[in-house]
Amino acid sequence: MTWSFPGGHVEQGETHEDALQRELSEELGIQAQEWTFFDQIEDQVTYPDHPVMFHFFVVSQWTGQITNIGDEHTDIRWLERDDAIGLPELALPAYVPLLRRLELL
Repeated sequence: MTWSFPGGHVEQGETHEDALQRELSEELGIQAQEWTFFDQIEDQVTYPDHPVMFHFFVVSQWTGQITNIGDEHTDIRWLERDDAIGLPELALPAYVPLLRRLELL
């Protein structure tokens, strides 16, 4: 099992915030009420011919109940930061320093 975050591509005409709202609704059934841009990382390993930039937001308030919708994720879990850092199958190695920076919030 590989661990990642909810999210997806920004569609034509969308802002990053629009994509955040759409993806959270499609994948988790929630609507973000308060969020802050946190960081971005570029993945040049998975897509060497077409690097992808991932934008991360911290969502501090939402409406709705978190539910695993569709088939994009096999499991949804809340983890303590250090437990998430220790997961053996993170989708991107860059998640580790990203998660470590959460301590600064």
